[in-house]
Amino acid sequence: MEPLAPVTHQNGRSSRPVWAESPHPAQLSVFICLFYLAGTTVSCGPADPFSSEDTVSTTIFLPDVLAAAEHPTKAASGDIARLDVFTFNDDEIRRLDSYCSFDSPETPYLDINSSAGDKLVVVLANCLGHAFTADEFRSYESLGNVIWHLKDEDPARPVMSGECQISAGAAGYTQLQLTPLLTDVCLDHLKVDFSGRGYRSRTLENCQVYLTNLSGSCEILRRDGFRITELENAGAPDPEYISGMKHPEMVSRSVMPGHWAPVHLYCYPNDSSDDGPGSPRTRMVVQGDIDGVTYYYPVEVNQDGFGYTSGPHGLSRNVKYSYSLLVTRKGSTDPDVLVSPGEVVGEAWIKLYPGQYITGTNEERIHVWVEVNPEDTPVYIDRDDLDFDVERGIYTYEIDPDGHGVVLTLHDNGTGMFTIDAGPPVNDGFLVIVVVNP
Repeated sequence: MEPLAPVTHQNGRSSRPVWAESPHPAQLSVFICLFYLAGTTVSCGPADPFSSEDTVSTTIFLPDVLAAAEHPTKAASGDIARLDVFTFNDDEIRRLDSYCSFDSPETPYLDINSSAGDKLVVVLANCLGHAFTADEFRSYESLGNVIWHLKDEDPARPVMSGECQISAGAAGYTQLQLTPLLTDVCLDHLKVDFSGRGYRSRTLENCQVYLTNLSGSCEILRRDGFRITELENAGAPDPEYISGMKHPEMVSRSVMPGHWAPVHLYCYPNDSSDDGPGSPRTRMVVQGDIDGVTYYYPVEVNQDGFGYTSGPHGLSRNVKYSYSLLVTRKGSTDPDVLVSPGEVVGEAWIKLYPGQYITGTNEERIHVWVEVNPEDTPVYIDRDDLDFDVERGIYTYEIDPDGHGVVLTLHDNGTGMFTIDAGPPVNDGFLVIVVVNP
């Protein structure tokens, strides 16, 4: 079997080709990668019966707001239309101290009021159409019980959450990272090769790709231990459920064999390694017709034999799982019957150090670099972005000899940003934000 030639997608994500044998009923080749994987005050008050009348102001820095506002095409978290900010007392009870709401924030620096002392700040983004009740935010535990429904999600404005601890009233700011609830399951490439078969002149017609065994809801603050709470698309697409979604293309799309444009599907996490009646594994299914007969190619996302390498099985929050499929035989006649790709023998990834959000002071030197696998994966650092920030006096830079990193010498107050991208077979990248003298 000849390997597929990887293709570069600008600012895309894919993975190294992984070749596998499967005796029956079909042979698939799988690529797999994971990436962790991204105002105007409407109301703000100290103001809960649990808080004191004496208030202090604390600044929270949300780099996701900066990325969305200044570089929207490269902001992984999408647009931010609304922020709900809850401040809880950081003690055993964790009662609400204050609440703020921001519509379409234009600055990443949010000033929130609360009583003094140790606090836990929780920020929710894009909870549009939902007015939080006293029972829901009376305490941190109550807020953690709030659930969001997959049918109400919008991938362009995903529901996100993040939290941090502060000493209310302290100088400076505290950084808080927002992460979406959604998981991205990507069909990066689909190729059909029936050479040597009696149906060698055929291809897959009426092709679709969709997700089955979905969790229809998710606790808004949960970080791990995800299980299906409301089973949707159980074993096969449910037309009634899909038609009721705000964005049905999240879970079902048409696709053309031989396409090079990634097809992104979105769902809630399901990190169970079990596969019982109450907790089935989430699957990506490619469906197509050969001579008028419909065949299915189901893939259990991030499970043994389907790209799993380490960490939690299944789908974790805010992670991307990218597959490419080479179909060489007829598949299953049941979307709930697996077509195993056999043993996965490779993986591709990119890792960024020290992180996407850099802060420092005048004349400080900071090294930003990436590691890639395979090691010969090409890496591209956007010099136009860097030169623009040099002209603004934010920093000067030196590219590493191997081209995998850059040393920044910080010079003046301000915020800069640049991208580091890896070519095939990784096809992924990062937007790095640099804040000088925050």
